[in-house]
Amino acid sequence: MTDRDRPSLAAAIRLSLDGFVGSLHAFLAWNAVLAVAAGLTVFLLSLSNLALLAVPLLAPLTCGVGRMAAVAARDEHVALRSAVPGFAHRFWTKVGLAAAQSALLLVAGLNLLVAPAIDGPVAALSLAVSVYLIVTVLAYAIAFWPLLCDPRREEMPVPNLLRLALIVLLRRPLQLLTLLVVAVLSAIVIRSLVVPGLFLPGMVLLMIAGYVTPAADELAPVA
Repeated sequence: MTDRDRPSLAAAIRLSLDGFVGSLHAFLAWNAVLAVAAGLTVFLLSLSNLALLAVPLLAPLTCGVGRMAAVAARDEHVALRSAVPGFAHRFWTKVGLAAAQSALLLVAGLNLLVAPAIDGPVAALSLAVSVYLIVTVLAYAIAFWPLLCDPRREEMPVPNLLRLALIVLLRRPLQLLTLLVVAVLSAIVIRSLVVPGLFLPGMVLLMIAGYVTPAADELAPVA
């Protein structure tokens, strides 16, 4: 692996800018689809908490953008059709994984709400465990989902991808936490403003793929 191919946050940032501008129409189109689906989900959540069941269905759509980001990270041509395998391939597997991730975050989030009502040191311990679980699950997601979207790892068994993501997280926790902070801040901006939702998802996923892909290649090279 050359120095150019080594994982670097600076290189990932450059990719998020150059890759997005270079394939602007494709990213804008798929981001728009994702924004509409997310907006509809938020609207349904305002009507009923049962709409939480629909949240995992956003995973394949997000993986459409994620696959375009992964293709760009591989220095390959990105077109609108590049997103289709990310959406369709392993569709229900992605929904199931997103449901499991959402369930863990929901349990930890509910515990954050309940813990303050508990007296004594148990409350502090419960809060600490919940925060740790939320951060760990999200940081692990930063490592895992780009691997699931990687065009050169599309046929790799999911358990192998899960193990590889864990190793990436253990080897580079600070970098993945940095990417997590960027993703969370972007999500806050998108929730407050409509226009950033058309470009921030693609740019953030490009940045994440631009770092995670070479980090995983160091551990498990692919052809």
